[in-house]
Amino acid sequence: RKQLAAMQSECHEAASARERCAWELAETRRRLERGQPQLAETRRRLDGAESNLARANAEVAQERLLRERCHKETVRATEKLRVAQGQLQRCRERVRAFEEMELRYPSRFCLDDSGIEVAVAAESPLALLM
Repeated sequence: RKQLAAMQSECHEAASARERCAWELAETRRRLERGQPQLAETRRRLDGAESNLARANAEVAQERLLRERCHKETVRATEKLRVAQGQLQRCRERVRAFEEMELRYPSRFCLDDSGIEVAVAAESPLALLM
């Protein structure tokens, strides 16, 4: 009898353990089914955020390259402008020198008190031709 009672008790414990495991399995499946759409949505949002980040990084890199290229172009243009201004100044000086030496007329331009060039009234024949 003791063995029979012990066997019934073990059988009852095994049945209740089996029921508890079945209930836990069902509950886990229910949670998984309920949680999976949220997980899928979260993964979708994460993928979207990662792709947006990659796109933004690519745009930043492209803008940086464009900015560097524009800066280099600006430096080159500034240097060309500096060279052209130097050539213009040398040409003006040569014109003044030719007018003074060969034509014996003062330059069409003279400096006022502040050092700015101003046009002189048509005193030289060259000024009348222009």
